Amino acid sequence: MNEFHYVDREGRQQGPVQESEIHRLRQEGVIGHESPIWRTGWTNWRIYSAAFPQGGSPPPLPRSRPRVFSRVAGLTGWLLVLVGLGAALPIAFALVDGFVFLTASSDHVERDLLRELLPWGLTSAAGLTVVVALMARRKLPAVPAILCLMLNLGSLGLLFVTVAMNRASEFKSDVIASISQGDFVEIDPLDSDGRATGPEREAIQDAWYRRHMLTAWLERTPTNAPGYARHREVIELSVRRAESSLSVDEWDRFNLLYRDYVSVEKLDAHAILACMDLDLPWTTRAELLSAADELFDRQAGNHALRFLCAKLLGESRAKAGPGHGSVDEADDETLEQLRLAIEAGAYGPDEWIALSFHIASIGADGLLERRGPDLIKALGENPSVPEWLTERWKGAWEIKQAWKARGGGFANSVSDRGWDLFLEHSARAEVHLQRSWELEPSLPFAAQEMVYVQLGIGGYEEMRLWFDRTIAADFDYGGAYGRLLWGLRPRWHGSHQSMLEFGRVCAATKRFDTAVPWRMHEAVHDVISETKQHAALLRRQDVYQDLIGVYSGYADIAADEPERRRRHLSWKLATAVFGAHWDDAERFLEEVGAVPSMEVCRQFELNPQDLALAAIGRGDSVNHPAFQAVLHLGNQRFAEASAALREAQLLTAPNRPVFRRWLEILAHQVGVQQQLADGSPIAITDGELDVAWEQFPADARMVSANHIELSAHSDYQDLLSRFDLGSEVVIEGSFSIEPPEADFELHLKYGNFYQFQSAWRTVRFRRYRDEPMIGLSRGLLQPTHTGKTEFEEENRFTIVLTPVGGSVVLNGSEVIDAEGLRDNLLRSGKKQFGITFGSSPEQAKITLKDVTLRRP
Repeated sequence: MNEFHYVDREGRQQGPVQESEIHRLRQEGVIGHESPIWRTGWTNWRIYSAAFPQGGSPPPLPRSRPRVFSRVAGLTGWLLVLVGLGAALPIAFALVDGFVFLTASSDHVERDLLRELLPWGLTSAAGLTVVVALMARRKLPAVPAILCLMLNLGSLGLLFVTVAMNRASEFKSDVIASISQGDFVEIDPLDSDGRATGPEREAIQDAWYRRHMLTAWLERTPTNAPGYARHREVIELSVRRAESSLSVDEWDRFNLLYRDYVSVEKLDAHAILACMDLDLPWTTRAELLSAADELFDRQAGNHALRFLCAKLLGESRAKAGPGHGSVDEADDETLEQLRLAIEAGAYGPDEWIALSFHIASIGADGLLERRGPDLIKALGENPSVPEWLTERWKGAWEIKQAWKARGGGFANSVSDRGWDLFLEHSARAEVHLQRSWELEPSLPFAAQEMVYVQLGIGGYEEMRLWFDRTIAADFDYGGAYGRLLWGLRPRWHGSHQSMLEFGRVCAATKRFDTAVPWRMHEAVHDVISETKQHAALLRRQDVYQDLIGVYSGYADIAADEPERRRRHLSWKLATAVFGAHWDDAERFLEEVGAVPSMEVCRQFELNPQDLALAAIGRGDSVNHPAFQAVLHLGNQRFAEASAALREAQLLTAPNRPVFRRWLEILAHQVGVQQQLADGSPIAITDGELDVAWEQFPADARMVSANHIELSAHSDYQDLLSRFDLGSEVVIEGSFSIEPPEADFELHLKYGNFYQFQSAWRTVRFRRYRDEPMIGLSRGLLQPTHTGKTEFEEENRFTIVLTPVGGSVVLNGSEVIDAEGLRDNLLRSGKKQFGITFGSSPEQAKITLKDVTLRRP
């Protein structure tokens, strides 16, 4: 029934009355022409005054809305509120994550952004249209109508802001990369004819090390001493490593002896000291050096090595923390042995630079911090020590005190007292270092320390003066370049553009026999570290061309060093990819000729496969069929993976053989995993699985996660397979050794392929000097299980691996139990495995026979 309310001429609200009564009251003048009239029961009051003209026949009124329809309208309004909120949230999240776009490296980022957010934007636009239409007809309740309007308008606004932010960030990147921040400093060119004297100093240090480490040991140690052959080999390889003359095979051998020597025997102080070249935990260093210190106490003389041992021991104990011995006692021993070494003539007239190097090596900062005055006294009290050396370390101690007083914060965080002490100690350092340089200007040590002093109390001109004096003594003295580059940062005395200009003048020398042109690379990446702008900086044509010139120059002189050459070519590839120079990127991938260097990829937090796919996909690798094939393979959708690979092959140009090889590898992986999934064993005999890998370097073969790999290093026998370790895997086979009595090693390695070597766990079968042994080690030098076994002419093995454990059986006996392997696997925290069978080519040849991979 239609009932109405009205306001009469006296302003009083009346009703409800029927529709016919409204007409009568209007005709009688009780209801004025402009008086409000509304229908009962409507959520929104609608004025019907115009529908009741005075006189004449009344027009038909709109039909009243039932209460059910009112509820539907209300629900519709709130539904549109939810739609608006659902559209706003993804756009808001994209806006919050907008910092991702600050480092966007390709033009496809904006397209991907629009592709992702456009459906939500269209939803908001449609919702806004519906809301406006319904509100125009007053069909929506007031509260949801207003919320809908706000949310949908907000969603469209957020979409606009997000896209605009992406565009603005690229503009901002270009501004940051092209406009100098800070004070621009004109960088004078370098004299490219400067002489690099570092090799001469290194020759003096190497000769000293050989004389004291090896020659003195040979003179003192009888040939029938326990472990003589092993100790001699360790020390000889250590000396050759110091001389940078180890071959790849010798380096492998050295690492093998390191592991065994440290884990099994601690019988010789010289050999333990040689092992300090390894990247060991401080706790392990403290334990080993304590043993070496006790062994040195039983010997007479050789105070120089005892000085080095005690100095490293003090630093190791300080870093290892309580419970590893007294730091003060080690420091006392260090200073005493230094005095005795100088008195005994351990350093000849031309070898004082060796002593300066020994003081500056591992532990220098800690010793100088703890006992600086005592160290200077030990040097100064002996008249045979040249004054330049004492003055150098006096200056170094004053620098440390100056920065200790100032602190490492920005200038506005330094107290007045801190500034006073900083300036006081810096002035003293300046006096000592000036004196040291005047006494021996042919050495770069004092001059490069003065560059650091002038960083704090001078300016660019003063820094450049002492930089020039440093490179006059040694054109390739790295410390001076690094400190001047640091001083050119905007927070000090320069600007980002000045940093790039300094890198450019270094590159212009074209002295690729030194590290000087590489300073261009360091300058660019230092600017990136401050601005977080990979893309914009590497898109700058001048910066890009300078970098490519540097990488090409180093690659050209490394023609006889394949791994070094591949590393520099990989830098070219990564620079082209992150700078969106796609034509160059495809060409550079072909120049690499194999998988990009893992070392380079780590710098960009990529794996080699990702970098290669980015080059081929021209930045849109996610949508490239090869990438889709990888995703399908990971989910064991083999048919889809094969179809995607066929599509990728059709898209790949014939003149791209490297990428075609990538596709062959992926196709091979699909076949292997499908065969395993079907329950069929995979035979690995005579390198059957090595078909696609003959030109790929060893460290590049680990190109995907969660797989097993049978491969090898250097000249080892190469075998390959990879598959997901989602369930148990069994590897069976046999191996023989030629000659039968030769030393050899066979090891199973597993861990994280994309981290450093310390992330690996190793199961090793080995025979060395008639000591057959099998060992399980965590990392490089921490054994958790070792045992002895006998090797036969033909040795049968079974290795069982699961995501949480496994076992190793050799010749019918379990030599690594499931519990031990599980403990190591859980420590690694990974499901990634690599299997390596190998032997040093100089020692033995291992022949693998009837090796199969299968599911149990």
